[in-house]
Amino acid sequence: MRVTILPYDESWVTAFSTIQTALSAALASVKVLSIEHVGSTSVPGMAAKPVIDIDVVVAEEHITAAVAALQLNGYTYHEETASLDRYSFRYDNHERHAKGTEEQMTGEIRRNVYICGPGSLSLKNHLAVREALRNDVELREEYSRVKMELAKNDHATLSDYVDGKGTVLRKVLSKGGLSKEEIDDVEKANIRTERTALNS
Repeated sequence: MRVTILPYDESWVTAFSTIQTALSAALASVKVLSIEHVGSTSVPGMAAKPVIDIDVVVAEEHITAAVAALQLNGYTYHEETASLDRYSFRYDNHERHAKGTEEQMTGEIRRNVYICGPGSLSLKNHLAVREALRNDVELREEYSRVKMELAKNDHATLSDYVDGKGTVLRKVLSKGGLSKEEIDDVEKANIRTERTALNS
């Protein structure tokens, strides 16, 4: 199997803005603290899978309402990709089509949407990675190179791709201020999440 990694595309910023507007409307009845563009597509100059990752941050007492609101507005909760302390969603329009055809058939880029609390490790992880890569050109280029090289190869197992990023990702997380214990927890969760995402 191969993983699709593309050079940075400025259209990812526009795609996030469009999705953010739609999410704000869908969550109008919920007190949302912020909607964050996270993941590699949020970092200018970063090579990435063409999937927009988004964290919807709400206070713990509003998470149930936020989950219900997304389910009423075209999103399906995916328990198998839930990790750490977040709730993971896929966009229904993309669920209906075979892998690799969603963007062409719907005209919309794929997205992963996560609901999480302001004190969650999941959010801390995503923001730490984003800021570390935005602020450190050498680290960003190193991580991009690793992912582009991995994308050239067929991987016997999904774990091979995840493991291939492990060393540089730990460096990114450390640069972002996470403790060793937090990095260990994030790494375990990433393995589970990547396995599911690459199969979807």
